[in-house]
Parts: sequence; structure tokens; C-alpha cells
Amino acid sequence: MDFNKALSFIKAHGSERDVARLEYLISGKKPDDNIIKEIVALQNDDGGFPCRRKKGNPSGINDTVVVLWWLFDLGVRDGHIIDKMCRYIRNKQKEDGSWDEDPALSEYGLPPWITPGDLKTIVYLTANTSYRFVLGGHEEYTNYSKALDFLKEHQDTQGKFFGFLHNTWISTSLFLLEKDKYPGIAEKGLAYLMSRLFSDWIDDQIAWALDCLGQAGLQRSHQFVESGLGTLAQRQNTDGSWASESGEKHSAGATLEVIKVLKHYGLEK
Repeated sequence: MDFNKALSFIKAHGSERDVARLEYLISGKKPDDNIIKEIVALQNDDGGFPCRRKKGNPSGINDTVVVLWWLFDLGVRDGHIIDKMCRYIRNKQKEDGSWDEDPALSEYGLPPWITPGDLKTIVYLTANTSYRFVLGGHEEYTNYSKALDFLKEHQDTQGKFFGFLHNTWISTSLFLLEKDKYPGIAEKGLAYLMSRLFSDWIDDQIAWALDCLGQAGLQRSHQFVESGLGTLAQRQNTDGSWASESGEKHSAGATLEVIKVLKHYGLEK
């Protein structure tokens, strides 16, 4: 893999936020104040971020967690903006430990993986919200154990968590972090993921899975990691980029996700 060519691609084709995330990842450089101010300006009074990240729209769970992900990548893990987001998320958690989007958001052109009331969406939101919060050290804002119990009930005998494939790698990452309390669940999830051929995965799906599992402690020597990294090595484009499941205009974001994985596993050569 040509690491330097990948860096150049992001700098040439990524947004200012992409480049800022890259610089923090590579060198620890704090982002320009204007980048953080632009993000803060989007935040709604309830602490959430607007659906589709468009000023004036009501807050959504998914968009709030996506922005939390950005902020973590920019080195922002506490402060007023984070506290308001955490309180918004806490207030939206259901009695059974899950999260779901408000049905009223359906009129705002939600992406296909966000359908209020759909169990696939509920499992995704519950897994992703819990995962981002525990990585940031903010799980005290949620009923974390209830969320895990909810997810556990939606894993089948093959190890698959209900719904989208990403539901399984995010949920598996959570249970990998908590494997002593929930023995066998992460192992079953990994077994299911390894049964799915990488030939059917888009590049940024592989990177997203490796990023989640790597941050949850999955070692470089694990078969899933070895195979995923090998596949990414074969797929890098001649311009240094990797493909996104969302299309060519998102290639810079996909490439950034691969770089995060390479950096995590010490392969930034």
C-alpha cells in the first residue's frame, strides 16, 4: 500500500474537515478554530445535531452520533458541545435500552439505513451510539448495560446481529470490549464476519469494520484483520484512494478510514 499517495489524495480531494481529521490522526495537530466553530454552529438547542446535518432541521440520533465521531477524530472529547450531545442522547434512550429515530424525521429524506421503527435501524443506532460513547468514555450518560442486553437478544445462533452487516461488526466490537461479562458473544460475531467473503465487501466497509474491531482490541494477528488488510492492499487505486459504498465523491472519506486502520496497526509506511 502506498501510504503517502493516500495522504496526498485526501489533501487534494477531501473537505477541510477531512484534512483536519487526517492531520490530527497523523501528527496530533489540533484543528483550526473555524472548523470546530462551524460544527458548533450546527448544534440545536436540545444538544442534538440536525437531521441530514442541515441547519434548521430537527435533531436526529444518527446525525448526532456521526458528529460525535467527527469530533473524536478531531481530538475533541469533552467540553460544552460534548456535554450537550451526551444529554440529548441520554434523553432519547428507550426503556429497553435501545435508540430509535423520531418518526417525524421521515419527511427529511433519511438514508436507507435509517427507517424509524424498523428493527434493523434500532439495532444499528443502539450499537453505534453505545460504541461511540464507550470509546469516548461517556457511557455513564447512557444505560449502557441495558443497551448491551438489548443487542444480545438480537444475535442469532450463527453470530449475526439482526439487520445490516455493519450491525454485526459494531455490536461485535462492543462485546469484544466487554467479553469477560458476556462470554462467547464477540467470538460468535467474529465467526460470522469471517464467514462473509471480502469479495462482497466495499473498501470502506472493510475499513470501518477493522477500525471498530481494532479499537475494541482485535489484534493484528487475528485472521479477520490479516485478511481485511490483505484485501485493502490489493484494492488501492492508482491515485492512492479506496472506494466508498456511497460512491466516488466519498472516496476521500473512505481513504481516510483506511488510513486510520493502517495507523492503528502500525502500517503507515
